[in-house]
Amino acid sequence: TVEGPVQGYWVDEGMLYQDECFKITVHCENEKLSEVEQHVLDIGKRLNQKAMYLEVQYLDGVRILKVN
Repeated sequence: TVEGPVQGYWVDEGMLYQDECFKITVHCENEKLSEVEQHVLDIGKRLNQKAMYLEVQYLDGVRILKVN
């Protein structure tokens, strides 16, 4: 499911970043989480992002994935 556009904000090393974003919701089994995480990082690379926000409901909450 794609929601958006939405405004995204985050602070990294004292610098405020603002982006127009699309929120994507994915449903998967817990054992597929590492694949989802890799897809999020791949999307971040393609979009030249420094980091990607990943929220996992009912498992481990929010993570900020640093894009290399």
